[in-house]
Parts: sequence; structure tokens; C-alpha cells
Amino acid sequence: MYKNLCIIIVTVNLFAVIASMGGVILINESAWSDLKESYFETKTDQIKYFIEQTGDELNDLISSHAIWTDARMNLIQLKLCQN
Repeated sequence: MYKNLCIIIVTVNLFAVIASMGGVILINESAWSDLKESYFETKTDQIKYFIEQTGDELNDLISSHAIWTDARMNLIQLKLCQN
């Protein structure tokens, strides 16, 4: 009788351990896929922001350079006209 009870207890414990391991594996897989998705979304947003900021800064730089070049050309023409 004790032998049967021991076998039943061991079997129940074995199934409980296997079920616990399966649950942990499923939870880890779910968490990992969520982490990957959020990581890629975050990196994509960061890259888009960087590209927009860099584009705006380059546009400002080009505009200021164009204005400086126009002003310089006008000064050169003014000096040529005065001579």
C-alpha cells in the first residue's frame, strides 16, 4: 500500500514539475517576443528621430551658408562697382 502511495506521489510531483517548466517556458517565450518587438519599435523611432533632426540641422546649415554666400557675393559686387 505504501509502495502504491509512493508511486502516486512521485508521479504527481513529476507532472507538477513538468507543468511548471512548461509554464515558465511559455511565459519566457511570450516575454521575449514582446521585448524584441518593443526593442525594434524603439530603435526604429530613434533612427527616424535622428534622421529628421539631422535633416533639419543640415537644412539650416545649407540655408545659412547660402545666405552668407549671397551676402559675400553682394559685397564683392559692391566693391567692384565702387572701384
